Amino acid sequence: MLRLLTRPNLTVTNTMLPIVIAVVGGLVLGLVFVAASPIAVFLLIALGFFLGIAYKHPELFIVSLVLATSTAIPFEDIPVIASIGPGRIFVTDLVLLIPFGLMMLRLLAERDYTLLSSPLDLPLMLFVLVALIATWLGFSREMSQMSISKVFSSPPMIIRLAIPEIRCIAYYLIFFSATNIVRSEKQLSWLLAGLYMGALIAAALIILQVAFPGVELVRVGRVESLLTEGVRYKDVTRVADLPGEGLILIMFSVVLANLLHLRPTRIRDWVLFVPLGMALLFTYNRNFWASLALSAMILAYLGNRAGWQRFTIYGMAGALLVAVVVMISLSMPESKVAQVAQAAGDRFISLVKSDTYTEGNSFQFRIIEADYAIQQLENRPVFGVGLGAYYRPYDNRLDWQYFDGRGYIHNGHFFVMLKSGLLGYLCFVLISIIFVVRGFRHWHVVKEPQFRAVLLGFVTAYLGIAIAAFVNPIYMQANWAPVLGLMWGINEVILRFNNVDNKKKPSTNRNLWYIYNVKQEKAEI
Repeated sequence: MLRLLTRPNLTVTNTMLPIVIAVVGGLVLGLVFVAASPIAVFLLIALGFFLGIAYKHPELFIVSLVLATSTAIPFEDIPVIASIGPGRIFVTDLVLLIPFGLMMLRLLAERDYTLLSSPLDLPLMLFVLVALIATWLGFSREMSQMSISKVFSSPPMIIRLAIPEIRCIAYYLIFFSATNIVRSEKQLSWLLAGLYMGALIAAALIILQVAFPGVELVRVGRVESLLTEGVRYKDVTRVADLPGEGLILIMFSVVLANLLHLRPTRIRDWVLFVPLGMALLFTYNRNFWASLALSAMILAYLGNRAGWQRFTIYGMAGALLVAVVVMISLSMPESKVAQVAQAAGDRFISLVKSDTYTEGNSFQFRIIEADYAIQQLENRPVFGVGLGAYYRPYDNRLDWQYFDGRGYIHNGHFFVMLKSGLLGYLCFVLISIIFVVRGFRHWHVVKEPQFRAVLLGFVTAYLGIAIAAFVNPIYMQANWAPVLGLMWGINEVILRFNNVDNKKKPSTNRNLWYIYNVKQEKAEI
C-alpha cells in the first residue's frame, strides 16, 4: 500500500527534495534548540549526518561494524546506547540494524528496489531461528519454578550469560547487509579496502606491542612471554586473542591468492604481505599457521602454470630466508632474531610432537571439555542446552578463581552443537558446504582478477578456519562472527556480479580431469 502511495517523481535526484529537507530540518533544529540544550542540537545534527552517509554509502556502516568489533577495541569500550534489564545495547548493535532499516525504507519508497536472495539465505535464517528456539527452551527449563515478576526483577544468570552469545549469532546477519547493500563494484572495492585497513590496524598494534612490550598498546587479549611445552621464552613476547587476529588471517590468505594468481604482482600486495605475516608470526598461534599452510597449498594447486612458477620462486626465496635466519641464530644466539626464530621453530615443531597431546597439556583440557560436551549432547541432541546455559559442572581441572568456563568450550564445533543442538549445527555445516562448494566451482568464471583472488582467499581461509575451530571457539566469538558473515556475503556478491546463477549449468557428462583442465585453460586467459 505504501508503495502505491509513493509519488514516482519524488526521488533523490529531484531538485525540490533537498530544499524541502533543508527547510524541515531547519525548523526541527530550531524547535529543538528552543526546547532543549545545544548538546541535543549537536546530537541531532550528528544523527542526520550519519543517516545521510548511510543512505549514500551504506557499505561504510558494514565496514564500521567490523572495525569496531574485530580489530582491537575491547567490547567494554564500545559506547552503550541503553541498558535494558540485564542487557546493554551497544552502538555496534545499532550499526548492524541501520543497513536493514535502509533496505526496508528503500523497499517501501522505491518502485524498482527489490531484495536479493542467495543460496545461503535459508540455511542462515534457519540457523539463527534454531539457536533462538534452543535458547527459549533453555530459559523455560531454568525459569520453570520462577514467577514472571521475579524474572523481571531479578533475572537469572542464564539470561545474563545468553545476551553476549545472542549478540554473536545476530552479528552473522551482516551477511544480508552485504548481499543487499553492495550492488556495484565500487561499493565492493570500498568494502574490501575497509577490511584491509582493519587488518593493517590490528597487525600494526601487534607489531608495535612486540617491539615495545613494556608499553600497554593492546588492552584486550593477552600480552605475555611465550610458553611452549613447559618452556618459557622470557625474551619473546606473544600477543594472543586480539579481536583482529581473525581478520589478519583471512586478509593474509587473500594476499596470498593475489601473489599466486595475479600477474603482474602488485607492490601493494607485498606491502600488505610483510606486516600481516609478521603479525601472524607474533601471535604464535599454531592452528593459524597450520590453516595458512593449508590455504597456500590449495591456492598453489588451483593456480595456473604461471602461478606454480611463482609459488616455486617464493618457496625458494622463503627457504633462503630461513637459511639466513638459521645462520644468524647459530652465529648470534643471543640476538632478538635468533630468539624469535628458535621460539617460532619450537612452536611449529610442537604440532607433530607427542608431548603436545600428553597429560598435563592444554590439549588434554580440551579432551575433558569434549567428554562433558558429548554427555550433554546425549541428553539434549536436537536443540542442545541453549545460548547462555552451562553444559558441565564446576571442575577444578578447568575452572579457577578468575575463570568460570562452565558455559565455554574451546572446540568451536562443539560450541555450536551445545548451544543450538545437532539441528543448529547441521544448518551451520550446510552454510559452510554451500559457501565452499560455490567458491571452488565458480572461481574461474570471475572476470575481475582482484575479486577472483578475494573469493579464492576467503574460501581457502575458511577451510583452514574449520580445522582451527576444533581447538578454538571461533564460530561463537563476537569478533569472528561479523567477519565470517561478511565473507559469506562478499563471495555471494562477487558471484552475482558474474551472473553465476543465471548461466547455463555445465553438462555433467564429463569426468573430473576434463573439468579441471577446462578450469586451468580459463584461468590462463
